[in-house]
Amino acid sequence: MPKVCGPRWRLRWQPGHRGTVLAVSVVLALALVHGRSTRAGSRLQVAITAVKVLVLVGFIGAGLFLGNAQPISFAPDSASWRSLLSPVFAVSLVYVSYAYSGWNAAVYVTGEIKNPQRNLSRILLTGTAVVLLLYVGLNYVFLRATPLGVLKGQVEVGYLAASWLFGPVLGRLTGALSPPCSCLPLAP
Repeated sequence: MPKVCGPRWRLRWQPGHRGTVLAVSVVLALALVHGRSTRAGSRLQVAITAVKVLVLVGFIGAGLFLGNAQPISFAPDSASWRSLLSPVFAVSLVYVSYAYSGWNAAVYVTGEIKNPQRNLSRILLTGTAVVLLLYVGLNYVFLRATPLGVLKGQVEVGYLAASWLFGPVLGRLTGALSPPCSCLPLAP
C-alpha cells in the first residue's frame, strides 16, 4: 500500500466503516453501467430521477393533507424585514443556491441534444422551474408540518417534518431513505 494513503485509508475499509464501502460500491456500480453503454446509463439516470421526483412529490402531497397545519404567515412584519436585510440572511442564500446548482449542466451536453437552438432554452427553463417548485413545496411542507420551535437550529428538518407527519417510526424510515435518495443525481 502506498505510504501516501497511510493508516487512514486502511481504517475506512474495516468493519466499522460500512458507509464508505457502500458509497464506493454505488459509485463503481454506476460507473460500470455508464461505461457499458450510454443508452443504459441514460435509462438509469431517467429512472433514478423519476423515483426521486416521485418521492419528493409524494412527500409534498402527504405534507399538504396529513398532520396538523402549523400557524405560519408569509406576510412580512418589521422584524422580518430586518432579518431579510441582515448579513446572516445573505450568507444563508449561498446554501439555497446549492439547490439550483446543475441547472446549467444542459449547456455542457448541447452536442447530445436534438435541435439545441430550440430545445436548450426549454430544457433550462423547465428544469429550473421543476427544481424551484420542488424546493419551495418541500420547504413549505417543512414549515407547515413542524412547529418553528422544533425546527430552530436543526439540520435534519426533513426527518423532523416526517416524524411530525407520519409519527416516529415512519419518520425514522424517511430519515433512513433520504440520504440514498439525495446522493444520487437529479438531472438526467
